[in-house]
Amino acid sequence: MIASGDSIIINKVKSPATLSIKNLSDKEVELVSKLTMQKSIEAQSEFNYRLPKKSNLILVNANAEPVSIHLHYSSNKPIIINNKELR
Repeated sequence: MIASGDSIIINKVKSPATLSIKNLSDKEVELVSKLTMQKSIEAQSEFNYRLPKKSNLILVNANAEPVSIHLHYSSNKPIIINNKELR
């Protein structure tokens, strides 16, 4: 769940990471990155992407209501999301 005006930050990955993000809400979620990629995840859709080493991604909820997402990842090394290391 991403609260209104909040974001989820995937910090610079130490190893390439495969991401699968499902937007379970009726609102769009913005994607912020320096990479050449789509700029949002439409409502009720899925986004799959291989995040290269040393890159990052931010999911932003610019909507008035919270949005629900499901994030699945795979990587050879732990990744850091919102300053918490996930293995």
